[in-house]
Amino acid sequence: MAPADAELFADWIEVGSQRGLPPADTAAAVVDEVHRQFQRLEAKGGGQPRSLRAILDGDVRTAIANARPAKPAKPSAPAPEPYAGHFDPVEYERWIAPCEVSTADGVATIVAPSVYHRDWVAQQLDLKLRKVLGVSMVEVIVAKRQGRNAA
Repeated sequence: MAPADAELFADWIEVGSQRGLPPADTAAAVVDEVHRQFQRLEAKGGGQPRSLRAILDGDVRTAIANARPAKPAKPSAPAPEPYAGHFDPVEYERWIAPCEVSTADGVATIVAPSVYHRDWVAQQLDLKLRKVLGVSMVEVIVAKRQGRNAA
Protein backbone atom coordinates (compact mmCIF):
# COMPACT_ATOMS: atom_id res chain seq x y z
CA MET A 1 0.00 0.00 0.00
CA ALA A 2 1.15 3.45 -0.82
CA PRO A 3 0.92 6.05 1.99
CA ALA A 4 -1.92 7.74 0.12
CA ASP A 5 -3.89 4.50 0.16
CA ALA A 6 -4.54 4.75 3.91
CA GLU A 7 -6.11 8.14 3.28
CA LEU A 8 -8.12 6.62 0.44
CA PHE A 9 -9.54 3.94 2.74
CA ALA A 10 -10.59 6.64 5.20
CA ASP A 11 -12.28 8.51 2.33
CA TRP A 12 -14.17 5.38 1.31
CA ILE A 13 -15.38 4.80 4.87
CA GLU A 14 -16.55 8.42 5.00
CA VAL A 15 -18.44 8.00 1.70
CA GLY A 16 -20.19 4.97 3.17
CA SER A 17 -21.01 6.86 6.38
CA GLN A 18 -22.57 9.66 4.33
CA ARG A 19 -24.82 7.01 2.74
CA GLY A 20 -25.78 5.74 6.20
CA LEU A 21 -23.72 2.56 6.01
CA PRO A 22 -21.94 1.34 9.13
CA PRO A 23 -18.14 1.24 8.71
CA ALA A 24 -18.14 -2.59 8.73
CA ASP A 25 -20.61 -2.73 5.81
CA THR A 26 -18.63 -0.13 3.88
CA ALA A 27 -15.39 -2.03 4.52
CA ALA A 28 -17.03 -5.25 3.30
CA ALA A 29 -18.07 -3.56 0.04
CA VAL A 30 -14.56 -2.12 -0.36
CA VAL A 31 -12.87 -5.47 0.26
CA ASP A 32 -15.15 -7.25 -2.20
CA GLU A 33 -14.52 -4.70 -4.93
CA VAL A 34 -10.76 -4.52 -4.34
CA HIS A 35 -10.59 -8.30 -4.45
CA ARG A 36 -12.60 -8.38 -7.70
CA GLN A 37 -10.39 -5.75 -9.28
CA PHE A 38 -7.16 -7.50 -8.23
CA GLN A 39 -8.45 -10.74 -9.75
CA ARG A 40 -9.22 -8.84 -12.96
CA LEU A 41 -5.70 -7.37 -13.03
CA GLU A 42 -4.15 -10.77 -12.37
CA ALA A 43 -6.17 -12.33 -15.21
CA LYS A 44 -4.83 -9.66 -17.55
CA GLY A 45 -1.27 -10.42 -16.43
CA GLY A 46 -0.89 -7.09 -14.67
CA GLY A 47 1.15 -6.74 -11.50
CA GLN A 48 0.18 -5.10 -8.27
CA PRO A 49 -0.75 -1.44 -8.74
CA ARG A 50 1.39 1.26 -7.18
CA SER A 51 -1.66 3.03 -5.84
CA LEU A 52 -5.23 1.94 -5.30
CA ARG A 53 -6.50 5.40 -6.16
CA ALA A 54 -5.25 5.12 -9.73
CA ILE A 55 -7.18 1.98 -10.58
CA LEU A 56 -9.90 1.46 -7.99
CA ASP A 57 -11.33 4.68 -6.66
CA GLY A 58 -14.21 5.00 -9.12
CA ASP A 59 -15.14 1.31 -8.98
CA VAL A 60 -15.00 1.19 -5.17
CA ARG A 61 -17.13 4.32 -4.84
CA THR A 62 -19.69 2.69 -7.17
CA ALA A 63 -19.61 -0.49 -5.05
CA ILE A 64 -20.18 1.61 -1.91
CA ALA A 65 -23.07 3.41 -3.59
CA ASN A 66 -24.66 0.03 -4.38
CA ALA A 67 -23.96 -1.55 -0.97
CA ARG A 68 -26.81 -2.28 1.40
CA PRO A 69 -26.51 -2.39 5.17
CA ALA A 70 -26.31 -5.90 6.58
CA LYS A 71 -29.51 -7.04 8.21
CA PRO A 72 -29.11 -7.12 11.97
CA ALA A 73 -29.31 -10.61 13.40
CA LYS A 74 -32.51 -11.21 15.29
CA PRO A 75 -31.89 -12.17 18.89
CA SER A 76 -32.53 -15.82 19.60
CA ALA A 77 -35.26 -16.74 22.04
CA PRO A 78 -34.08 -18.59 25.13
CA ALA A 79 -34.23 -22.37 24.98
CA PRO A 80 -37.52 -23.66 26.43
CA GLU A 81 -37.83 -26.08 29.33
CA PRO A 82 -36.38 -28.61 29.89
CA TYR A 83 -33.48 -27.34 27.75
CA ALA A 84 -33.20 -23.89 29.40
CA GLY A 85 -29.99 -23.51 31.34
CA HIS A 86 -28.40 -26.47 29.55
CA PHE A 87 -28.46 -25.30 25.93
CA ASP A 88 -27.74 -21.78 24.77
CA PRO A 89 -30.39 -20.31 22.43
CA VAL A 90 -28.35 -20.79 19.25
CA GLU A 91 -27.42 -24.37 20.08
CA TYR A 92 -31.04 -25.22 20.85
CA GLU A 93 -32.37 -23.44 17.76
CA ARG A 94 -29.85 -25.05 15.43
CA TRP A 95 -29.70 -28.63 16.73
CA ILE A 96 -32.72 -29.47 18.90
CA ALA A 97 -35.61 -27.40 17.54
CA PRO A 98 -35.51 -29.00 14.04
CA CYS A 99 -35.83 -32.46 15.63
CA GLU A 100 -38.77 -34.37 17.05
CA VAL A 101 -38.00 -35.47 20.61
CA SER A 102 -39.86 -38.15 22.53
CA THR A 103 -39.08 -40.16 25.63
CA ALA A 104 -40.32 -43.53 26.84
CA ASP A 105 -38.99 -46.13 29.27
CA GLY A 106 -35.76 -44.23 29.98
CA VAL A 107 -34.91 -43.78 26.29
CA ALA A 108 -35.05 -40.53 24.33
CA THR A 109 -35.71 -40.86 20.61
CA ILE A 110 -34.56 -37.91 18.55
CA VAL A 111 -35.78 -37.80 14.94
CA ALA A 112 -33.32 -35.60 13.06
CA PRO A 113 -34.01 -33.98 9.66
CA SER A 114 -30.73 -35.16 8.05
CA VAL A 115 -27.82 -37.57 8.46
CA TYR A 116 -25.52 -34.63 9.20
CA HIS A 117 -27.89 -33.44 11.91
CA ARG A 118 -28.22 -36.95 13.35
CA ASP A 119 -24.46 -37.44 13.53
CA TRP A 120 -23.81 -34.06 15.15
CA VAL A 121 -26.53 -34.45 17.76
CA ALA A 122 -25.45 -38.01 18.57
CA GLN A 123 -21.77 -37.12 18.86
CA GLN A 124 -21.96 -33.71 20.50
CA LEU A 125 -25.15 -33.58 22.55
CA ASP A 126 -25.71 -37.12 23.86
CA LEU A 127 -24.58 -36.43 27.43
CA LYS A 128 -26.45 -33.12 27.67
CA LEU A 129 -29.64 -34.66 26.30
CA ARG A 130 -29.49 -37.60 28.72
CA LYS A 131 -29.15 -35.18 31.64
CA VAL A 132 -31.82 -32.73 30.43
CA LEU A 133 -34.36 -35.40 29.48
CA GLY A 134 -33.64 -37.64 32.48
CA VAL A 135 -33.00 -40.74 30.38
CA SER A 136 -30.28 -43.37 30.36
CA MET A 137 -30.02 -43.61 26.57
CA VAL A 138 -30.46 -41.33 23.56
CA GLU A 139 -31.24 -42.81 20.16
CA VAL A 140 -30.91 -40.43 17.20
CA ILE A 141 -32.47 -41.44 13.88
CA VAL A 142 -33.09 -39.69 10.58
CA ALA A 143 -36.64 -38.77 9.59
CA LYS A 144 -38.06 -40.86 6.77
CA ARG A 145 -38.37 -38.83 3.62
CA GLN A 146 -41.77 -38.49 2.07
CA GLY A 147 -42.00 -39.47 -1.58
CA ARG A 148 -43.21 -37.01 -4.19
CA ASN A 149 -46.64 -38.59 -4.34
CA ALA A 150 -47.13 -38.86 -0.58
CA ALA A 151 -50.37 -37.29 0.51
